[in-house]
Amino acid sequence: MKNYLLLKAQKIMKVCLFSVACVFLLILMLIKPMRVALAHQLPFLSCQGNVCVDDPQQQEKAQKLYNQAIQETQRQVGNFHSRPTMVFCSIGECAETFGMEKAAAKAVGNLGTVIAPRGWQEFYIVHELIHDRQAEEWGNLAMLTKPKWLIEGMAYTLSNDPRPKLSPPFEQWRIEFKSWYRYHHQDLWQASKRIKSD
Repeated sequence: MKNYLLLKAQKIMKVCLFSVACVFLLILMLIKPMRVALAHQLPFLSCQGNVCVDDPQQQEKAQKLYNQAIQETQRQVGNFHSRPTMVFCSIGECAETFGMEKAAAKAVGNLGTVIAPRGWQEFYIVHELIHDRQAEEWGNLAMLTKPKWLIEGMAYTLSNDPRPKLSPPFEQWRIEFKSWYRYHHQDLWQASKRIKSD
Protein backbone atom coordinates (compact mmCIF):
# COMPACT_ATOMS: atom_id res chain seq x y z
CA MET A 1 0.00 0.00 0.00
CA LYS A 2 2.84 2.37 0.90
CA ASN A 3 4.55 1.77 -2.47
CA TYR A 4 1.28 2.32 -4.29
CA LEU A 5 0.79 5.71 -2.57
CA LEU A 6 4.39 6.68 -3.28
CA LEU A 7 4.02 5.81 -6.98
CA LYS A 8 0.73 7.69 -7.13
CA ALA A 9 2.34 10.78 -5.52
CA GLN A 10 5.27 10.63 -7.97
CA LYS A 11 2.88 10.40 -10.90
CA ILE A 12 0.88 13.39 -9.64
CA MET A 13 4.12 15.36 -9.17
CA LYS A 14 5.23 14.58 -12.74
CA VAL A 15 1.87 15.68 -14.13
CA CYS A 16 2.05 18.90 -12.10
CA LEU A 17 5.59 19.69 -13.28
CA PHE A 18 4.64 18.95 -16.88
CA SER A 19 1.60 21.23 -16.56
CA VAL A 20 3.69 24.07 -15.12
CA ALA A 21 6.23 23.68 -17.94
CA CYS A 22 3.44 23.78 -20.53
CA VAL A 23 1.92 26.92 -19.01
CA PHE A 24 5.36 28.57 -18.95
CA LEU A 25 5.97 27.72 -22.61
CA LEU A 26 2.50 28.96 -23.55
CA ILE A 27 3.19 32.26 -21.79
CA LEU A 28 6.48 32.58 -23.68
CA MET A 29 4.75 31.93 -26.98
CA LEU A 30 1.85 34.33 -26.39
CA ILE A 31 3.57 37.12 -24.47
CA LYS A 32 6.54 37.88 -26.71
CA PRO A 33 8.45 40.22 -24.35
CA MET A 34 8.70 37.35 -21.83
CA ARG A 35 11.03 35.59 -24.29
CA VAL A 36 13.85 37.73 -22.96
CA ALA A 37 13.90 35.40 -19.94
CA LEU A 38 15.25 32.69 -22.28
CA ALA A 39 17.62 34.90 -24.27
CA HIS A 40 20.61 32.62 -23.67
CA GLN A 41 18.73 29.67 -25.17
CA LEU A 42 17.46 31.40 -28.32
CA PRO A 43 19.37 30.13 -31.38
CA PHE A 44 19.40 33.45 -33.25
CA LEU A 45 21.20 35.28 -30.41
CA SER A 46 24.87 35.29 -29.48
CA CYS A 47 25.40 35.92 -25.76
CA GLN A 48 28.46 36.82 -23.73
CA GLY A 49 27.65 37.17 -20.06
CA ASN A 50 24.49 39.26 -19.70
CA VAL A 51 24.69 40.83 -23.16
CA CYS A 52 23.05 39.13 -26.13
CA VAL A 53 23.09 40.32 -29.75
CA ASP A 54 21.48 39.19 -32.97
CA ASP A 55 24.65 40.16 -34.89
CA PRO A 56 27.88 38.88 -33.30
CA GLN A 57 29.82 41.70 -35.01
CA GLN A 58 27.92 44.13 -32.76
CA GLN A 59 28.91 42.37 -29.50
CA GLU A 60 31.69 44.81 -28.59
CA LYS A 61 29.53 47.89 -29.24
CA ALA A 62 26.62 46.39 -27.28
CA GLN A 63 28.90 45.46 -24.36
CA LYS A 64 30.31 48.99 -24.21
CA LEU A 65 26.82 50.54 -24.20
CA TYR A 66 25.69 48.06 -21.54
CA ASN A 67 28.66 48.81 -19.27
CA GLN A 68 28.26 52.59 -19.60
CA ALA A 69 24.51 52.37 -18.96
CA ILE A 70 24.98 50.10 -15.92
CA GLN A 71 27.45 52.60 -14.45
CA GLU A 72 25.15 55.57 -15.01
CA THR A 73 22.11 53.73 -13.69
CA GLN A 74 23.93 52.71 -10.52
CA ARG A 75 25.11 56.29 -10.07
CA GLN A 76 21.50 57.48 -10.27
CA VAL A 77 19.56 54.77 -8.42
CA GLY A 78 22.02 52.49 -6.62
CA ASN A 79 23.61 49.11 -7.30
CA PHE A 80 21.81 46.22 -8.93
CA HIS A 81 21.04 43.15 -6.83
CA SER A 82 21.98 41.16 -9.94
CA ARG A 83 23.09 42.29 -13.37
CA PRO A 84 20.20 42.16 -15.84
CA THR A 85 20.22 40.32 -19.16
CA MET A 86 19.97 42.64 -22.14
CA VAL A 87 19.22 41.73 -25.76
CA PHE A 88 20.49 44.19 -28.39
CA CYS A 89 18.60 43.83 -31.67
CA SER A 90 20.29 45.35 -34.72
CA ILE A 91 17.46 44.45 -37.10
CA GLY A 92 13.68 44.85 -36.87
CA GLU A 93 12.96 41.12 -37.14
CA CYS A 94 14.82 40.49 -33.89
CA ALA A 95 12.89 43.24 -32.10
CA GLU A 96 9.59 41.88 -33.48
CA THR A 97 10.41 38.46 -32.03
CA PHE A 98 10.17 40.12 -28.61
CA GLY A 99 7.00 42.08 -29.49
CA MET A 100 8.74 45.45 -29.53
CA GLU A 101 6.46 47.13 -32.09
CA LYS A 102 7.58 50.81 -32.14
CA ALA A 103 9.38 50.95 -28.77
CA ALA A 104 13.07 51.83 -28.70
CA ALA A 105 13.62 49.56 -25.70
CA LYS A 106 11.58 47.55 -23.22
CA ALA A 107 12.33 46.12 -19.79
CA VAL A 108 10.29 43.11 -18.74
CA GLY A 109 10.28 43.61 -14.98
CA ASN A 110 13.65 42.38 -13.86
CA LEU A 111 13.66 39.41 -16.24
CA GLY A 112 15.62 41.31 -18.87
CA THR A 113 15.55 44.12 -21.39
CA VAL A 114 15.30 44.25 -25.17
CA ILE A 115 16.88 47.10 -27.14
CA ALA A 116 15.44 47.72 -30.63
CA PRO A 117 17.64 49.03 -33.46
CA ARG A 118 16.75 52.69 -32.76
CA GLY A 119 17.36 52.26 -29.02
CA TRP A 120 21.14 51.84 -29.12
CA GLN A 121 21.66 55.08 -27.18
CA GLU A 122 22.73 55.34 -23.57
CA PHE A 123 19.71 57.30 -22.32
CA TYR A 124 17.25 54.70 -23.70
CA ILE A 125 19.22 51.90 -22.07
CA VAL A 126 19.52 53.73 -18.74
CA HIS A 127 15.77 54.40 -18.86
CA GLU A 128 15.07 50.66 -19.12
CA LEU A 129 17.69 49.76 -16.51
CA ILE A 130 15.93 52.13 -14.11
CA HIS A 131 12.77 50.07 -14.69
CA ASP A 132 14.81 46.96 -13.86
CA ARG A 133 15.95 48.57 -10.59
CA GLN A 134 12.34 49.56 -9.83
CA ALA A 135 11.30 45.92 -10.24
CA GLU A 136 14.14 44.85 -7.96
CA GLU A 137 13.13 47.34 -5.26
CA TRP A 138 9.32 47.19 -5.51
CA GLY A 139 8.69 43.78 -7.09
CA ASN A 140 7.40 42.95 -10.56
CA LEU A 141 3.74 43.22 -9.56
CA ALA A 142 4.23 46.81 -8.39
CA MET A 143 5.48 47.68 -11.87
CA LEU A 144 1.93 47.06 -13.05
CA THR A 145 0.25 48.94 -10.21
CA LYS A 146 2.41 51.87 -9.09
CA PRO A 147 1.46 55.31 -10.50
CA LYS A 148 2.80 55.98 -13.99
CA TRP A 149 4.16 59.38 -12.95
CA LEU A 150 6.44 57.54 -10.52
CA ILE A 151 7.48 54.67 -12.81
CA GLU A 152 7.92 56.58 -16.05
CA GLY A 153 8.69 59.97 -14.54
CA MET A 154 11.62 58.47 -12.65
CA ALA A 155 12.95 56.73 -15.76
CA TYR A 156 12.66 59.80 -18.00
CA THR A 157 14.16 62.11 -15.39
CA LEU A 158 17.02 60.00 -14.04
CA SER A 159 18.07 58.66 -17.45
CA ASN A 160 18.81 62.27 -18.43
CA ASP A 161 16.59 61.94 -21.48
CA PRO A 162 17.81 64.78 -23.72
CA ARG A 163 14.45 65.58 -25.27
CA PRO A 164 13.36 69.02 -24.01
CA LYS A 165 9.67 68.14 -24.19
CA LEU A 166 8.08 64.71 -24.27
CA SER A 167 4.71 63.90 -25.77
CA PRO A 168 1.69 63.68 -23.45
CA PRO A 169 1.33 62.14 -20.91
CA PHE A 170 5.06 61.47 -20.50
CA GLU A 171 6.04 65.12 -20.04
CA GLN A 172 3.49 65.57 -17.25
CA TRP A 173 4.76 62.42 -15.53
CA ARG A 174 8.33 63.73 -15.75
CA ILE A 175 7.24 67.06 -14.22
CA GLU A 176 5.35 65.31 -11.40
CA PHE A 177 8.32 63.08 -10.60
CA LYS A 178 10.78 65.98 -10.61
CA SER A 179 8.58 67.85 -8.17
CA TRP A 180 8.36 64.82 -5.84
CA TYR A 181 12.06 63.96 -6.24
CA ARG A 182 13.20 67.37 -5.00
CA TYR A 183 12.08 66.31 -1.53
CA HIS A 184 12.95 62.60 -1.72
CA HIS A 185 16.23 62.26 -3.63
CA GLN A 186 18.06 61.16 -0.45
CA ASP A 187 15.61 58.33 0.33
CA LEU A 188 14.37 57.48 -3.16
CA TRP A 189 13.54 53.81 -2.62
CA GLN A 190 12.09 54.08 0.88
CA ALA A 191 9.91 57.06 -0.03
CA SER A 192 8.76 55.51 -3.32
CA LYS A 193 7.76 52.27 -1.57
CA ARG A 194 5.29 54.28 0.51
CA ILE A 195 3.48 55.56 -2.59
CA LYS A 196 0.28 53.60 -3.01
CA SER A 197 -0.61 51.82 -6.20
CA ASP A 198 -3.11 53.30 -8.65
